Amino acid sequence: MSVIFLPASESYSSLHRLYISTIDDQKTIHLATFWRIWHKYIPEIKFLSPRSDLCFKCKNMRFNSQYWSDQESEAQVAEWNEHFQWAQKEKEYYRYLLIIIHKEICKNF
Repeated sequence: MSVIFLPASESYSSLHRLYISTIDDQKTIHLATFWRIWHKYIPEIKFLSPRSDLCFKCKNMRFNSQYWSDQESEAQVAEWNEHFQWAQKEKEYYRYLLIIIHKEICKNF
């Protein structure tokens, strides 16, 4: 089974509140019970971390690579490498811009 990521803006608590709001006059379960049921029956559904420096595509490939068949593995790895190289170039360009901005700020002070 592949991992599914929910947005970082969501959490177990926010989904529990949504669950509570949809139940009309019925008994509800406590947040801790909600969490235990989630981890027992749908552990493949996780939340993206807002602190992560990985994009959605990188996370998806990283966590789902174990589920690729032998036929699709070679193509997926090639796609992942291409994406990774692109991401590295983007990071290098970002760092370059930070250096330029830093020099400009230092010149003005």
